[in-house]
Amino acid sequence: MRSLIVIVATVVAAGVGAGAQQSRPSARTATEVPRVTQAEFRAKATANEVFVVDVRDDVAFKSGHIPGAIHAPATTIAEQTASIRRLAGMRLVVTYCSCAAEQSAAEAGLVLLQHGVARVAALVGGYPDWIYGGGAAETGAIAP
Repeated sequence: MRSLIVIVATVVAAGVGAGAQQSRPSARTATEVPRVTQAEFRAKATANEVFVVDVRDDVAFKSGHIPGAIHAPATTIAEQTASIRRLAGMRLVVTYCSCAAEQSAAEAGLVLLQHGVARVAALVGGYPDWIYGGGAAETGAIAP
């Protein structure tokens, strides 16, 4: 009986079980914000499973952005969290930027998580990798 208790305690401590993934705490720093690869993003976008948020500045967004993306600059994203949460619904919110290690996208993702947006990920490689991989681009402004 004692060995069974030890095994159960070990499994629980390791986080193994049906609800372990769901009970994971939210990110505390931008480096902890989940990432989504370009391939994963393309598949999810095709299946309409993502809500895309461009966190770059106005000039960059108007020059070209991922089709369907809304514009929510990283510097003001906190003001748009309620709207993003409502518009995204159950879809994964994918933030992107043009930074080397998606820093701005991850920082914006952290803000969204802290404001109650449940599912957020930063796009690995951001807009440059999207274009480099043959992704389409829209120009001009799109209202959030």
